[in-house]
Amino acid sequence: MAWTLYFAASAVLSILLFCFGPVEVWSFFANVLTPVLLGVMFGGEYLIRLRTMPGRSHFSIYETIQAYREYSRRRLGTLAVS
Repeated sequence: MAWTLYFAASAVLSILLFCFGPVEVWSFFANVLTPVLLGVMFGGEYLIRLRTMPGRSHFSIYETIQAYREYSRRRLGTLAVS
């Protein structure tokens, strides 16, 4: 829910700034604030997950990528057989 609200608010604000604000303000929002706010969202989510699920094991980015590759490999193999 939080990510949906973040992206919806970001899109609406960007469109409003683009249509009705100075191009410099929109450009600053799009090129500087958006990546910073995205990082804040990821960091906030991470901290909330640590606090609300303290005993849960966490996976590294590398482990996540490996799991996705394994899933994709298996999925492609299943589709080829079908």
